Amino acid sequence: MNDANNNFNFARTGLLNLILRGLTIISKFVLVFSMSHYLLPKQVGQYSLFTTTISIAVYILGMDFYTYNTREILNSDQIGQARLIKDQLVFHGLIYIVALPSLALIFLTGTLANQYLIWFYLLLVLEHLSQELNRLLITLARTTLANLILFIRSGIWIYAVALIFLWKQGPRSLEVIWIGWAAGSLTSVVIGVFTLHHLPWKQAWHYPVDWQWLRTAFFRSLPFFAATMISNIANNCDRYFIKHYLGDAMVGVYFFYTSIATLIVTFVDVSIYQVFYAKIISLYQNGRRFEYRALIRKVLLFSLISALGVAIIMALGIKPVLNIFGKKLYRNYLPLFWVLLVNGLLGVGLMLPSLCLYVRRVDYAFMSVNTLVLIISIGLNILLLPAFGLIGAAYAKLGSSIVFVIAYGIILKVVLANETC
Repeated sequence: MNDANNNFNFARTGLLNLILRGLTIISKFVLVFSMSHYLLPKQVGQYSLFTTTISIAVYILGMDFYTYNTREILNSDQIGQARLIKDQLVFHGLIYIVALPSLALIFLTGTLANQYLIWFYLLLVLEHLSQELNRLLITLARTTLANLILFIRSGIWIYAVALIFLWKQGPRSLEVIWIGWAAGSLTSVVIGVFTLHHLPWKQAWHYPVDWQWLRTAFFRSLPFFAATMISNIANNCDRYFIKHYLGDAMVGVYFFYTSIATLIVTFVDVSIYQVFYAKIISLYQNGRRFEYRALIRKVLLFSLISALGVAIIMALGIKPVLNIFGKKLYRNYLPLFWVLLVNGLLGVGLMLPSLCLYVRRVDYAFMSVNTLVLIISIGLNILLLPAFGLIGAAYAKLGSSIVFVIAYGIILKVVLANETC
């Protein structure tokens, strides 16, 4: 009877997680299509540059500290977990003091318009806090709560914005999106903080901040932070090049197709990797190599099936979608989509080698490969964008992804060949 109840609860939890992830992923489509239908391509381009800059700045605030702390939390009891989270909070507070004033350069250099300054700082802080809480809940194996926070932060408010856009008398502007985004992120932060109340915070605050541990964690996280920043810039610098060479409207077109194509990676990440992420790390750290390899094979199989399935659905649906939602300018650049769709599949192929290197603490690989790819990405954009126009940016992204997959594959092969366990 107990086994039956456990199986039922497991199935119910799995279904709830699937629904939350599905609604979050669908919301991305809803936002992209709503903006492409009701806003000018120039406004869509401005949104793209704003969100891209936010995503890069979030990594600056986070410093990829979680990559080190995740492994520490998984090996600690509840008091230890609370102390680690408390010290991480102190760490981020110090980064805020330095980073937030420095980020004003984004507006001083004209990267973003001054009218977005307040929204930028508000959304940046809320987005970072929500992201860190989401990661903590995943680490603590509270996947359903993590998915709920993700849905509130990145999903539910989008449906509200879409309804406002759909209403003929409703306002249709970027400010509506900023308001919805802020409301969703703030709500997710409040819920996330509340869900961690069970940890022994009183005992944790009796301990002084472990400055030595913070220094160690900071320097151990630096390779991941540098690699992540370089990777993020490599993946997104094309939008700034497009703005420079072709203007905001072309950024909007590129964002439209990129957002659709990269949903392949988002779907596989949310539905597969986030589910098994903590378990994969735990199995490897505990030396349970047979179970680890079996789970890796399972994740690989699920990833390939999911990615191909989503890609086929997108390929069949893109033209009908364009006929319903897209303006003529978007339809004129349909060839972009096919190049970016292949790039999305390569992105899925990159995920497993990256995770396998992470659990083995081969931290140098991330820095070296990402630096190489950044150089190649910048070079290809400078070379191809002026020569081929917008599709040149897509070819540059595809070329960079090919280098990523080949480089990580080679490094992983060498590491596995030298592995003694």
